[in-house]
Amino acid sequence: MERRRFFDNFLAGCSAARCFEDAGVLGDARMLAWVLMPDHAHWLVQLGDQDPLDRVVNRLKSASARSAN
Repeated sequence: MERRRFFDNFLAGCSAARCFEDAGVLGDARMLAWVLMPDHAHWLVQLGDQDPLDRVVNRLKSASARSAN
């Protein structure tokens, strides 16, 4: 199955990337680094005391998808 190269679109990539530094999305986690690939993203996140990894990742994915779309 071939992946859709969604982030080849510069504006979609910029919209998604803005979410990666949004304090409301990250909660008490801290974004240490990120890279946006043509069809997905990688994040290096330092978790805080409140939210587990799955919750932080779900918020990042949801917010960036809504923003990019």
